Amino acid sequence: MFHKLIVSPILPRKSDPASLLARVRALAESSKIEVTSISCSLKDNSFGKVSGCRRILKQFPQLFSTSLGAATAASEAAELGVISNMTEPWEYAFSDEVRPRFSMDLLCEIAEGIPRRWPVGSAVIVLDLARWPGFDVPPDDFRPKLRGPIEWDRLTEYWKPSIVASTIRDPWGRRDELHAIIPLLPPPEPGESELRLNDQLRDCLRTLGSSAKIQVQITRSPEEEEAMIQERSDLYGLIEEHCTNLQDILLPVMTPVEWTSEERDQLYGALPSVKPSLLRAIQGTGFKYDSSRSGQGGYTFAKELPSGFRFSGVLDVGPNSRRLSASSTLEGADFELHLPVPVATFHKNGDDEEVDPPERLEQLLANVMRVLAHHETTLIPKLESRMTPPAKWEQKLRKVKKFLP
Repeated sequence: MFHKLIVSPILPRKSDPASLLARVRALAESSKIEVTSISCSLKDNSFGKVSGCRRILKQFPQLFSTSLGAATAASEAAELGVISNMTEPWEYAFSDEVRPRFSMDLLCEIAEGIPRRWPVGSAVIVLDLARWPGFDVPPDDFRPKLRGPIEWDRLTEYWKPSIVASTIRDPWGRRDELHAIIPLLPPPEPGESELRLNDQLRDCLRTLGSSAKIQVQITRSPEEEEAMIQERSDLYGLIEEHCTNLQDILLPVMTPVEWTSEERDQLYGALPSVKPSLLRAIQGTGFKYDSSRSGQGGYTFAKELPSGFRFSGVLDVGPNSRRLSASSTLEGADFELHLPVPVATFHKNGDDEEVDPPERLEQLLANVMRVLAHHETTLIPKLESRMTPPAKWEQKLRKVKKFLP
């Protein structure tokens, strides 16, 4: 088991694949790091009417061998809608002995045409590195337990020293991502108050971006993962015992709202932001609103407990459905636990409830805060006694909203 640091540069609002790859190329062609391999996968949209991969294959016929394998006919390769020279554990993987090689020049030329000339749905580029300055690499035989091949929506599950760039297009628009994945080997001492990065590594990260978001993840072997699952299962037994009929014990009696069809028609429409009501509800509780984890109908608020654990709550509000549900999480060193938060007496844990009329929203938020306070004083002390708190350096790193290399 080891920690890995994921540094994700904050990209300009009008970022594009070509400028994204230019950052990567600037670092790759410097003397600061050693790139051992370059991998890429391009995939068509499932909802698109035009095949970007087909257009790319027409422009670069040498890429036919990267679509299904060296023996695949050109017509079959075009039909698949995928171009790749990835290796395991990535999706559409070749064995390293037979996979085609991509040059940075070729990738930059392709990136210039995305998304208009070549409207691919996803493009993922991985630069494997010999090492990051100041850190070692995981053993060659180390293989973590994964849910399957790594796809475009799980990029940060990769565990080797690398730079991962992607551009994704879906029905809601296009987004670009850039991640530096840094295994923390050897690990910082548990007593260290902060994670120390050497000047050479910081210089590398500055080439990718002047500011970034950071997160720490734990990578485990399959054996360690199984042990963690068993330990977490035991703790969830304690949680289930604690939360049985919790809503009936804690919450004031509420009855479901019944509307006529005419009344419901009048309510239809986007719900105003819940944030002002939430800020009033958490005032004086020690919770702080976490904008970095909020958005698209989700509202996160959290507090650092004296023991070093992080206790957070989340409201999930459907702007059009006008329904609210809640959940909470206790984050330790090895894993996090999800604690149920019922919002009304007549619902089971996790079910949602209508927020209309307006005064009902205030009552539901009061219910949420009552449950969280109960968790904090009765359940969480029992969980803390059986979990390992994060190291001091990790606790400090969690509070960093924006990383400046």
